[in-house]
Parts: sequence; structure tokens; C-alpha cells
Amino acid sequence: MKTIVISIRPENVYGILLMKKTIEIRKTAPTKYPDVSTAYIYCTKTAPTLAIKNEKIVVFDNRYYSCYSNAEEVLNGKIVASFKIKKITALEINNTTDEILKNACITRNELKRYTWWESEEGYEGYYTWNITDLKIFEHPKKLSNLGLTKPPQSWQYLEDNKVIE
Repeated sequence: MKTIVISIRPENVYGILLMKKTIEIRKTAPTKYPDVSTAYIYCTKTAPTLAIKNEKIVVFDNRYYSCYSNAEEVLNGKIVASFKIKKITALEINNTTDEILKNACITRNELKRYTWWESEEGYEGYYTWNITDLKIFEHPKKLSNLGLTKPPQSWQYLEDNKVIE
């Protein structure tokens, strides 16, 4: 079984950590090794700031550093959790159900913007990654714990199936 690390924007990490977002939508999927079973979530450094404060996960507006400067742990730029990939499904815009949109925490217009591609067809297909068995790390990890020096653009396979304990 192969393992991957996936970069996810803070607002989407927040939805996953609260277990409201159970589907991750991607333009690509692991096809080289179809037996990928585990994904580590890297919370990107983009705004907004996601942090732990008073034992709760909170979102801060980055314009006000003083708001999150006393947080116990800033999650941006760290590996914050792992999940099992229950199933990856290839889909087209036309067969996107309301249930998929709800579980992915995305609107139909946002999905169309995300999957728009400069081609004759206009829209490309996409993949739904079903998230199960979420494990939130008590102490977020550095990329170096996985032998990485920089985050993946979207996702990447991990060499030697590295595991974070």
C-alpha cells in the first residue's frame, strides 16, 4: 500500500478537521499505484490562519497577527492529520450530485471554476477522494518528518511509505 501527502488550503482543512467535509475534490488522482490507502494532510501556508487556541481549532483573519500570536499552535505549514482513502471516483461535471457538493463543502459554481480548463470541451473531469478514519495529530508535524523539504503542489507519493507516529 502506498502513502501520499496532500496539500489542502486552510479553509478546507478546517472543514475536514470538523468532519463536515468528507470528500476532497481533485483534478488528478493516484493512478500509478492504485493501492494508495493513506493520505497525510499538509495545511498550506495561505490565508486564513488555522490555529489551536484554548483546545479548539479556530480560523483567524491574517490581517490581525495579534489575534493568533498567542495561539498554542499554528497549523499552517504543517502536517495536521491523516486519513484513509475509502474510494477515488472519476466524475464529470454533468454527473455531480448535490450530495457530492454538500460533502465536499463546495458549490456547483466553485466546482465549475475549479475544473475549468482551456480546451475545446471547456470543463475537465475531476476525482472525488472519500475521506474516512480521520486521525488528527495532537501535535502537528513538520514536512521533514516525512522526509520532505517542500510541500507538494497538489499531492505526491511518499518514498518508502513513510509513516508518522
